[in-house]
Amino acid sequence: MPRLSPEQVIAKMASNERADMATMKIGNVADRISGLLALAECNALIVYSPLLASQIPPSTAGHAFNTFQRAMHGFEIVQLCAVRDKADHSLAYNSIPTVHALIDHDDVVAMLVENVRQNWPDLPAGDPRRDQRRRYVSPVREEEATKALNA
Repeated sequence: MPRLSPEQVIAKMASNERADMATMKIGNVADRISGLLALAECNALIVYSPLLASQIPPSTAGHAFNTFQRAMHGFEIVQLCAVRDKADHSLAYNSIPTVHALIDHDDVVAMLVENVRQNWPDLPAGDPRRDQRRRYVSPVREEEATKALNA
């Protein structure tokens, strides 16, 4: 029996199941992109800057450092490609095309928009709930950013 295409697998899923999976996957994609940004900054020093290379004497360590540079650069390229990897029948990839395939339906988009609206209510400027929410959300976001940087 032939394998189902990603579109066929997704078509069998309920809208809420698609929205939940897309939400989980986009979180993973965002984490991967955050890691890629950190890796790109490291590679800027390791691969493209003489700052680190000038500290390695021309010897066996020099060859090891060159191998290390190529490995770091190659890993960054592989991770960039993984973010753009096509959706497959298992929907296992955490990639932008997989998320797009999951949300490419009006019902799913409407469900996700409603979910965002519930989390970010449109409160008037003078409403005390608005300040209360801001006092909660800002520290939570700072804590998440700190965890991501220290991971």
